[in-house]
Amino acid sequence: MQTNLPSQQQLLQQVHHSINSNQIEQAWKQCQQLLKQHPKFADAWMTNSFIAMRAGKLEVAITSIDKAIKLAPNQINFKLNKVMLLEQCGEIGNACKLGAQLLDRNVTEQAVLKSLAAFFNRTQRYELLEKCYLKLLVNEPNNQELLFNLANVNLFLGNIEEANALATKALKGNELDCDIHFFRSHLKKQSTSSNHIKELEKFSQAL
Repeated sequence: MQTNLPSQQQLLQQVHHSINSNQIEQAWKQCQQLLKQHPKFADAWMTNSFIAMRAGKLEVAITSIDKAIKLAPNQINFKLNKVMLLEQCGEIGNACKLGAQLLDRNVTEQAVLKSLAAFFNRTQRYELLEKCYLKLLVNEPNNQELLFNLANVNLFLGNIEEANALATKALKGNELDCDIHFFRSHLKKQSTSSNHIKELEKFSQAL
């Protein structure tokens, strides 16, 4: 009588259970066994990359995520995870390049766009950050937080009038928001030729 073997998804669940239990060494061994049995299982390679990253094996993590992407090239989350992994490895330029490629692919998933926005904000890539917020606003055109964030980005980019217009829009329905009022008051002291953009950039870099 043939014994029913666990499916690849069941095996992957066991790996995830070990990860969630903070048993990283056990998860690593389980994932290696899983990959030996199912070498074309993209989700397993993605998980292997995550475990390797947790274990400080950054080269293995990158190799693993590359294999996952090769097996499932349309999986946006795999590429997003590679962006974050490259950032952790200190390869900011390559991370930004891949992030920009994701934006150019007309990504529409809000969660992915928000993750990319957080990344571009950390790395001070304000033109790419602007693109993220514009895409996010397509589905949430009246989102006060997104509008205000985009206003701040435009201030960094020196687009004073656009920053003011966005801040004004963000105030609709939120007329008592002190932060936005302070921001607009600050904008009145700015102009495209006379502003504090350089000082703001230095302050941001110091944070």
